[in-house]
Amino acid sequence: MSAFSVAAKKTKNFFLSKTLYLVRILTKISIYRGSIFITKVFEKILRKPLQYKALCGKESMARFLMKAVLSMEAELTKEIALAFAAAMDDVKDNGAEALHVAGLADKSVIKLIQTVSAYNRAPAILMGTMSAVHDLLPQSANLRMMVDSDYVRVGYISNIYGTDVMVMPQYADYAAADQYKLALPDDKIYVISPSAQKPVKLCLEGATTSNTVDSNADADLTTNTTINKSWGIGVITNAIAGVITVS
Repeated sequence: MSAFSVAAKKTKNFFLSKTLYLVRILTKISIYRGSIFITKVFEKILRKPLQYKALCGKESMARFLMKAVLSMEAELTKEIALAFAAAMDDVKDNGAEALHVAGLADKSVIKLIQTVSAYNRAPAILMGTMSAVHDLLPQSANLRMMVDSDYVRVGYISNIYGTDVMVMPQYADYAAADQYKLALPDDKIYVISPSAQKPVKLCLEGATTSNTVDSNADADLTTNTTINKSWGIGVITNAIAGVITVS
């Protein structure tokens, strides 16, 4: 199997047919569920510690296994966040104008929250990095904050306009590690309804497998250990989402 099949649920309601008693001519309605495929990726980690270094305590297979598991977990989490951010960029660039707001004007943000909540029939939340949601403040010249307020203590307002605010963790962009760049944009706030449908689908194939070749089997006395894991990530949802660009 080279891909995972994910069912795409419909969010639309049935249309109601208005009629009278004894009238039997109505519109037949059917809603079908489709499938979308996610291509899986096969990940491998290979380590070859030298027997002499292992015996001297300079290298440890246990530490390698721990590091390998943490590396896969970190990569998986980052790929999920990047897949979500890429899908939201498509909403901003190619979606309806009503789903993209530039700036943090109160009425525009509130209307976007109402739109996402209404069409998903589920409450929306605001989500972004700490740097992005830090700018979420009421547009008022009379705004006052105490030093012990939530905004001062945690760096953002946890609920604004009656909508919960969630902080997305940042991830290091190792492709530009020499410049210490971050992976997620700090100028985007996303409006989604997570209770309607989870936007990102993660497919894991079976359990993690490993293969170890003893050091005495090779002439260079190295222990070859390979860890294998297969997964696929995709954004598949019928729920709508909005994007706020922080100016």
